[in-house]
Amino acid sequence: MVKGLTKHEWLRARGVYPDAYAPGTLREKLHGRGDRLPHEHRGARYRVGARVAAGA
Repeated sequence: MVKGLTKHEWLRARGVYPDAYAPGTLREKLHGRGDRLPHEHRGARYRVGARVAAGA
C-alpha cells in the first residue's frame, strides 16, 4: 500500500473499490422491477396503509 493512503483510498485509486454507486435501491438492482413488491405478492398486503381483504 502507498504510505498516507487509507485502504479504501488505495483500492479506489486502483479501480477496485467504487467511487460512487448506481442510483436506486438494492431491490431495484437485484430484480430490476422497482423498489416495491408486486401487488400480487403475499408480502405486499403488509404495507403501511394496505387494505387487507377479509379471509386473506
